[in-house]
Amino acid sequence: MRFNVGMRATTIRFSDDLWELLERETERQGGSAARFIREAVQMRLVLEAERRGDDGAAAAAREASGGRKPAADPVGAVSDRRRVAAVREMDRAIQRFTAGRALDRQVALAAKILRTPSAAVSLVDRDRQVFKSQQGLPEPWATLGETPLSHSFCQYAVATGRSFVVDDAREHPLLRSSPAIGDLRAIAYAGAPLRTPDGHILGTLCVIDDRPRQWTQEQVSILEALAEATVTELQLQAHRSRSELT
Repeated sequence: MRFNVGMRATTIRFSDDLWELLERETERQGGSAARFIREAVQMRLVLEAERRGDDGAAAAAREASGGRKPAADPVGAVSDRRRVAAVREMDRAIQRFTAGRALDRQVALAAKILRTPSAAVSLVDRDRQVFKSQQGLPEPWATLGETPLSHSFCQYAVATGRSFVVDDAREHPLLRSSPAIGDLRAIAYAGAPLRTPDGHILGTLCVIDDRPRQWTQEQVSILEALAEATVTELQLQAHRSRSELT
């Protein structure tokens, strides 16, 4: 693979399996392994500093990355006030018109086409993710219809604005300690962002497998197409809700 010699010759020490995962992901995204590692480190530094309330360390981490939040900083993106307002407005619209059946069809189709045991439409709020439709999630999460944000892989799709694809969460530097691995049996994951016409990313249409797998670009493209159809359905519900209130 094209990244083997340059990056593996550095002082960074990964197992061969982890290098292969890294190289597949960077090739899929069309970037470099060095950039992927740099952005992952920047994101983790900012994330950990903000979680413990250390504003000084968070600011220093951003300064080290050129004064900007890393592109995949989930804390900043998820907490964005306008995005959260859009998520909650959509959540109310879905509840008002019981839109679950239409979403159920998209979820069932995603699970069937991509051959996964679980799939969901997940809206990512400030401190939780809410499943507006789901298939195959384990209890108690299926009944609760939500998880804390600590369990959310979908937040990374919200942060990047791109599909977030994970072959094996147990080997992923950002996810290997996630409680979702045990609680949701989330080993492999693919989530396509639900982007509204005004640019807000509400959450994802996601599929989950309880075993590692290598997602193909064709599979990701199919998931993205289904996510676009899901957004269309969500927009119809939002329009109906606004019409009823005026």
